[in-house]
Amino acid sequence: MRAQSLALYIQKVASGAAHTHHFLEMYLLLAIVSIELSKKGMRRVLQRCTSPGPLEAMCSESEEARLVELARMLSNQASRAHFLENACMERALATCWFLRRRGVKADFVLAVRKRPFSGHAWAEWRGRRLDDPLPGEIRICTPILRR
Repeated sequence: MRAQSLALYIQKVASGAAHTHHFLEMYLLLAIVSIELSKKGMRRVLQRCTSPGPLEAMCSESEEARLVELARMLSNQASRAHFLENACMERALATCWFLRRRGVKADFVLAVRKRPFSGHAWAEWRGRRLDDPLPGEIRICTPILRR
């Protein structure tokens, strides 16, 4: 089912928009993050995904905003089409990695809620959440890591 949705998305993008290679990159980043989290652990993946990109601080503000919107859209679409199960942590890390590779300073945020215990992760750019917010989740979770 997910392979069909990936094929349909690629066909749709290839017929009209010019973002196919960006979608494929985000799709691969999600896979790499998922696999590396299980093999290498959070510390190594976090370091890789949040390290400064080669063009850090060289994008114009309007270019950054365009890239942020592109990353937000691609993260949601790639995670829906992905063959690997991915959660908020994988999506947030892949989004940060995608943007940092282009010189955009995106932050990875990890937050928890005490009762009942749960956690949530997201990517931020200039204090703005880049994923689809869970209803009420931002108000009840306390950030414990921002990088």
